[in-house]
Amino acid sequence: MDVICCRQTHEPLYHQIDQTMNGMRRVYRRLLAPFEDQAGRVRKVYYAVRWLAEPAVVLVPSRETCVMLNAFADSLIEFKN
Repeated sequence: MDVICCRQTHEPLYHQIDQTMNGMRRVYRRLLAPFEDQAGRVRKVYYAVRWLAEPAVVLVPSRETCVMLNAFADSLIEFKN
């Protein structure tokens, strides 16, 4: 989608991206730069990436673990009262 925007506006795009997909976290900066031909049409979009952190696995607790922790928290609240 960003490449299409870059082509249509003839402007470079610069973003810092912090994403987690499929349990993998990535943090990076990306520059998209359109290059025009002599007629002014964007023929190529080049990109550069700079990693700000190494890709890392993000551990997500299972549903069962969340249920167990919520039950434990509820029992602490009941114990306190």
